Amino acid sequence: MGNTSMELAPSCPGAELKERKRFDANVSLGELKEWYKKLKL
Repeated sequence: MGNTSMELAPSCPGAELKERKRFDANVSLGELKEWYKKLKL
């Protein structure tokens, strides 16, 4: 995704931008849950 975080940062001052991931259209529920757990929200 290149510079997305850097480009978005000015529009959301004070936000903590997390590492991103692009999912395929047919992503499994298990893969989504695994990714969500890694966010540690």
